[in-house]
Amino acid sequence: MAAIDGSFLLTAECIIRNITIRESRFDIEYWSRSKFTDLVGKISNLDFNTSDYIDRLSKEEFDVLHRLKYGKPLHNKQQFIELYQSVNFENLKYYKIVTQSEIYTGIVEDVQGAYLSKDFGSAFFMARNLIDIVMTGYLAGKGETNPGNKWLFRKLIRYEERCRELGEEIHLSEEYLRLQTHEYSLDTVQKYIKEVLGYCQKLNLESQNMLRAKQMEGILR
Repeated sequence: MAAIDGSFLLTAECIIRNITIRESRFDIEYWSRSKFTDLVGKISNLDFNTSDYIDRLSKEEFDVLHRLKYGKPLHNKQQFIELYQSVNFENLKYYKIVTQSEIYTGIVEDVQGAYLSKDFGSAFFMARNLIDIVMTGYLAGKGETNPGNKWLFRKLIRYEERCRELGEEIHLSEEYLRLQTHEYSLDTVQKYIKEVLGYCQKLNLESQNMLRAKQMEGILR
């Protein structure tokens, strides 16, 4: 048997064990039954038709729910199925739209403030960050709820591939790459920032429309 190296990390929600087997790293999370049951209730009972503050999930909580969405049981298959069926995974999409939209609003104000003060360099890099924030919320609404920022482009390509399979041509990745690889130049930076703000506003509006459709669905029931 191969030697196993490992370490433990204690978080507020769970215990994480990192192990390495034959140079491959694995993360194993241990959650208490009561904590996990509370988490399932938390995501499944979110109300998107309220103006009140929506309960927040920690990064670890959102991560484990997303992984459960695509998980496969190694043991206790029937128990896994019962647990799986009790989770409202659709709410992960709308939760991400809500939280990303809140971040979007704050960053837009920062970009506008930097632009008005003629700090175009800061506004330029904040605008690039804004694209990722809005795209994350939009793709979540399309079912791509993987919370890792490092997988954003992969999520974007996967979404486009699904659209093509359905006969719909989507070219989000082309526009995303064009805007994210735009060089910084004093001659073009003001035009670029305005273009990014317009693009992000349009994408955020589409995300909000997905959320409104969810809200109307709840009202009509």
